[in-house]
Amino acid sequence: MSYDLYTSLLKMNDTFRPTDDGVKLMIDFSSPMLAELRNTFDLASIAGEGETFTRAVRLMDWLTTHVRHDGSCNPEGKRCAMTALEYAFDQPDKGINCAWLATTLTECLLSLGISARTVFIMPFAPYDSDNHVVTHVWTGAQWVMLDPTTNSYVMDAEGKLLDVFTLREKLANQQEVVFNAEMRYNGQPHDATEQRDYLAKDLFWFMVLDVSGCDCDPNTLMIAPEHYDPKRRDVLNIDYRIRQYGDAEWLHKWRKAVEDTEYVYCSIEDARKTP
Repeated sequence: MSYDLYTSLLKMNDTFRPTDDGVKLMIDFSSPMLAELRNTFDLASIAGEGETFTRAVRLMDWLTTHVRHDGSCNPEGKRCAMTALEYAFDQPDKGINCAWLATTLTECLLSLGISARTVFIMPFAPYDSDNHVVTHVWTGAQWVMLDPTTNSYVMDAEGKLLDVFTLREKLANQQEVVFNAEMRYNGQPHDATEQRDYLAKDLFWFMVLDVSGCDCDPNTLMIAPEHYDPKRRDVLNIDYRIRQYGDAEWLHKWRKAVEDTEYVYCSIEDARKTP
């Protein structure tokens, strides 16, 4: 029932907003922190030789092996790979949430000169306090979704690797998708049907940063269906959290920040372009 509902929402909302004037997506390899990250964890050796996708998967597997996922854990400080790894690397009693994991994988890839960006995948419902975050890696030919929370990537029935937007299209049409055999969650096998249904829920709209880098000051861009209002959804979602979890000051500050923010949009076509 949930799968049919989620995929119906995707199918009935399959036309997306165009890019706003002046919006441009960029990759920034310039931060010295990327070199520090690469050298501290010997990432070049971990990625090894070979095709870009193969090297990226090795990095994801390494990250998933050494850092646990904990959806409730959001370390203090600016979200970056060095902070995440210093906090949770080989710490069985600690973990980080999906946004930290995806950011960490993105920055690890950037440290090796591999184009990547973090993608927030978002549900339709304002009364849903859960979303997910993944990494997009440029293989030299296409973008591919990597999910360091579950050590996974997704293919179609013919084995073609998928980006988040093509995955959304496949699910909207209820077409078969296949996960890699190495998919796991915190060291344990993870059910493919459960993951498929979860992604169907969270692939309604997206958020990306206009600059993918480290120690920079990017702007958030929305990738959303026509006639869907992410800002209204966010305000309603914060009101829902207040009702569910209590009248906390930080929630009211967050609501005020959302109300004061002008939401800027990027098209799927521009997000798919060669970096």
